[in-house]
Amino acid sequence: MNSFKRNWILMLLIGLTSFVISCDEDDYNDDDDIYPEDYTVQLASTSEFGNILTDKEGNSLYFFGRDVEGISNCAGGCLDNWTVFYEADIKVSEGLSKNDFGTITNTDGGKQTTYKGWPLYFFNNDNTPGDINGDKVLNLFYVAKPDYTLMIGGKDIAEDINIYLVDQTGNTLYNSSNDEEDISNCSGGCLDVWPPFTEDIKYLPSILVASDFGKVDGSDQNTYKGKPMYFFANDENRGDTNGHDVNGFLVFGNSDISEEL
Repeated sequence: MNSFKRNWILMLLIGLTSFVISCDEDDYNDDDDIYPEDYTVQLASTSEFGNILTDKEGNSLYFFGRDVEGISNCAGGCLDNWTVFYEADIKVSEGLSKNDFGTITNTDGGKQTTYKGWPLYFFNNDNTPGDINGDKVLNLFYVAKPDYTLMIGGKDIAEDINIYLVDQTGNTLYNSSNDEEDISNCSGGCLDVWPPFTEDIKYLPSILVASDFGKVDGSDQNTYKGKPMYFFANDENRGDTNGHDVNGFLVFGNSDISEEL
C-alpha cells in the first residue's frame, strides 16, 4: 500500500473517531442536562434561606400552604399576585432529582409543575432574579426549598384553625392532650394508630422557629413547644386531618404555631 493511500485511510479513521466521540458527548449532555443554560429548574444558594428552587433565569419559586393536598387552590385574585410555574420538559441542576417533579392540570385547564407534590409559583412582586419578596405572605406562601423538614398546610379544620403542621410531603402532624411536656404517654397499641414523628429537624418555613423543636425524653420522637408529635395511621392522603379531635389528639394549629394567628 503506497504512502498516499495509508495517509488517506488514517485521516478517514481519525475523522470517524472524532465523529463518534462528538456524538457520544452530545448524547451525554442531552441525557444528563449538564449545561446550565439548559436547566429549567435549578438550585440557588442564598444567605438567608440556604438552597432554594428557581427557574432557569434565577427567579424564585414558591409553595402555597393551601395546596397541601397536591392541587392548586390559587385562583381568581390570587393569580394576580402569583403566577403558576410550568415547564413541559423538566431539566434539573445538580442537587435536584427530576423524579421529584410532576405536572397537574388546574381547574382552568392550565398545567402547573409540582415539586414533591407542591404546586410551584412565581411571586409577581419579585422584580429581578434573586428577589424573595413572597416568603411568608399570609403565612401560607413560602420560598420553595428542596429540604424542608416540615411545611405549613392550609385548610379550614375548625373555627380557629386554618393552618397546621405537615411534613414535607403533606402528611399531617398531631399532638395529644394526654401527654406531658416532653413526655409521651402513647405506647403499645396506641403507637400503631399514632406513629411518632422522628425526623431530624433541619430546615423550616420562616414562620417556624427551630428552637421550638426538641425530643421526647429518652426517645428520638420530635416535640414542638414541648408537645410530642405524631402521625395518624388513618390519614391516607396528603393533607388529610382525620385524626383531629380523636381521643384527645389534635392538629398543631394556629394557636400552637403562633399566638398572633
